[in-house]
Amino acid sequence: MHEDAVRPLAGRINSRMNSFVGARLGKQLEIHGGPMRSGGGLWAQVPWNRRHGLARSLMRLIREWEHQGSRSQVQPFVVVVDKDFTSGATELAYGEILYLLDIFLRTGRRSGTPHNGILVADRSRYQRTIEAWVQIARARARLPRQDPRRLYALAEAPFFIDSRSTRLMQLADLLAYSVYRGHSAGDWNWADEVVPSLLSAQPRRYMHLTRQQACECPACGSLAALR
Repeated sequence: MHEDAVRPLAGRINSRMNSFVGARLGKQLEIHGGPMRSGGGLWAQVPWNRRHGLARSLMRLIREWEHQGSRSQVQPFVVVVDKDFTSGATELAYGEILYLLDIFLRTGRRSGTPHNGILVADRSRYQRTIEAWVQIARARARLPRQDPRRLYALAEAPFFIDSRSTRLMQLADLLAYSVYRGHSAGDWNWADEVVPSLLSAQPRRYMHLTRQQACECPACGSLAALR
């Protein structure tokens, strides 16, 4: 996200929330994929069709929204790592996402938009691991066992916040949950609003790291079709 677009997009998210659930309840609800799908917690007050309609509407917002001031759009990246692919799935997933982001920013520099990036992530037990990984990946000197790729376009170390305090983090959670549902339960109903645009982007922005040679998910299936 372009920094100038953050507040306008948060306002648009709130507008969509209010149109589906009303302003009073909308202020109390956190956009969180699991409770939205199942009707857990406060989401029990929202009928099924409105919960799922809102989720699809917010996913379309990721794909379609454009900030007029900066002429920028939401630029999503998705990395899925199977549990049996590596013992450090979270670290690997963050690493691949950040390398994709770094390539995107460096490509922008070459075309005349010289921006750096900042990672803002949800607080979790992986915070220190991610901080240490980013510090190494940004280092100028090569270190033992370091990935040969280096991050050039991150302006600062990662920032960690509570997702309840920001709609944009909640929107990222919804995207992650939607793709997770596709891979874990074959339910692509929400993810289908965004996945095609991720696959058509150059370079691609949807990666599945798996040991399954015959995986038929959108990421692996589209690569197989190219072969």
